[in-house]
Amino acid sequence: MLHRHLTHQQFTLAAIDDVIARGKQQDWAELRKAALADRAIMGK
Repeated sequence: MLHRHLTHQQFTLAAIDDVIARGKQQDWAELRKAALADRAIMGK
């Protein structure tokens, strides 16, 4: 997902919030996959 107000594509708190607010099903799937692979993302 391209984040309209961010200059990176990492799952920071702002990026996660953006996925929650306006993400599509594929964006949610990518977030889930990243969270399962990286416990730090899950903690955010």
